[in-house]
Amino acid sequence: MFLRTSKNIKSLNLNEIICNRLVLENLYENTTITSMNLCNIRDSFKSKAMDLLVKILYNNFTLTFLNLGSNQFESREMKVILEVLYKNTTLNSLVLSNNQIFGIEGGELLAKFLCKNTALTSLNLNYNKLGPEGGKALADALCQNSTLTTLSLGQTNLGSEGGKALAIGLCKSSTLKELNLWDNELGSEGGKALANVLCTNSTLTTLYLGQNNLALKEEKP
Repeated sequence: MFLRTSKNIKSLNLNEIICNRLVLENLYENTTITSMNLCNIRDSFKSKAMDLLVKILYNNFTLTFLNLGSNQFESREMKVILEVLYKNTTLNSLVLSNNQIFGIEGGELLAKFLCKNTALTSLNLNYNKLGPEGGKALADALCQNSTLTTLSLGQTNLGSEGGKALAIGLCKSSTLKELNLWDNELGSEGGKALANVLCTNSTLTTLYLGQNNLALKEEKP
């Protein structure tokens, strides 16, 4: 198959196709692809197919961009994938949007990954139900991570408590330049916390806060 022998292909997009075992087996031997989109791959990540994906990631030293969005990965499956990527030194952009990474368990898995990985610069977690506790776990990781420059947490149910926790993380982060917190019901309290951080943070250049009900309440005389 061409994936096994090709010396020229750098980018592979398998978005929304039925990706069988043979395709993954050939990817295992490829050493040229740097960008791979495995978003919404139907019926692919089951049993042995998941094992093959892990082997691909373990064996690959050229991949810089990986999209695993919309595959409905649960925490158990995500743990296996992230553990393989702990010491990966080439992957710098990872998309995990619209999976089933929930609550504090999911947040702690991601936080552990961010604390151990020293290469990733961009992480997209949009549409995962992390909630306030998951947000707090990620905020703690931002205090220790020294490479991440872009973090997208759009529609992850952070709430005001998650927003306040991330504000604390931003106080200590010296690398994050872009943060997306779109549609998280941060409310006025979360908004205030983030606004206060912007007065002291000197690295963040882009902050998305749309649809967060940030309106401040009028103080009574």
